[in-house]
Amino acid sequence: MTPRTILLQNPPAGKLGNRMFQHVYLQRLQGLVPGAVLTGHQMPEFGLLSPAVPLPGRVLSIAGGHQHALPYLADLLNRGIYDHLNFRAFVQRMEFFPSRQQFAACFPLRQEVSHPWLGEGFITVHVRGAEVLADRHADYAPVPVDYYLRVVAQSGRTPVVMGQLGDDAYSEAIRRAFAGAYFPPRQSVRDDFEFIRHSHHIVCGVSTFCWLAAWLSDTAQTIHLPLRGLFNPLQRPDVDLLPLWDRRYRFHEFAVEKWRATPEQMQALTAARAEFAEISHEQARLRVRYHGPGRLLEVPAATAKAG
Repeated sequence: MTPRTILLQNPPAGKLGNRMFQHVYLQRLQGLVPGAVLTGHQMPEFGLLSPAVPLPGRVLSIAGGHQHALPYLADLLNRGIYDHLNFRAFVQRMEFFPSRQQFAACFPLRQEVSHPWLGEGFITVHVRGAEVLADRHADYAPVPVDYYLRVVAQSGRTPVVMGQLGDDAYSEAIRRAFAGAYFPPRQSVRDDFEFIRHSHHIVCGVSTFCWLAAWLSDTAQTIHLPLRGLFNPLQRPDVDLLPLWDRRYRFHEFAVEKWRATPEQMQALTAARAEFAEISHEQARLRVRYHGPGRLLEVPAATAKAG
């Protein structure tokens, strides 16, 4: 019998963080489908490159969404209802991940990273700017400058500011707010990932890239996560990126707000006072919508085609 092929394709707007989530999810699926071949990796940052291949026969194509139950997909392939899977979806839910250690093993830690700004007296501030400043995605909202300032002030540590800073009003406001702080020069994507991963204290922006680097870190002692946009379970109940059992985390809740890059929203990014509040792990737990172990979720955006 022709082996089942699981084809990993970049999701729409799929950057490194999204590809890493896909990779680990589909590796777990591969383990449930004897003899299955996983291909289509496009992560040269971690030496993971494999070609996309033609998929003859009946192909299950999944193009979107975050809720795709592994046992359900494995059953469809194992029973021969579909010959292959073409996967272009997002899978950002904690229930899909193996342990942090198993996830990290897929992306080996670069040991030689060494900077004087990675010590315990510093706090890495990751800024997500660039295209999210435009009206591109309603759930990818930039984080107000005042949020970063207050979290850093409360930490009592020296800020190191990195991320996607450009020639725009938001980036300029960040630079003014943290005048005198160290701004590492932009390096490769892998180098930036490792810088975050080797930090002791981290303030995340709304970024799956930063989220993964912080979560996978063996060095991090505190991780500040803004529950804003995609990270707010009240705004996106289909997404769950809250490590509720991980006591390194400090959760800061923002109001539900769809990002449209309106003049009012842009102005609020640099306002003197941002509206957010730190909540406990127990309070965060009440905001996450669970589907229960083993529940077979409906697979959205799934279509079959004959090769």
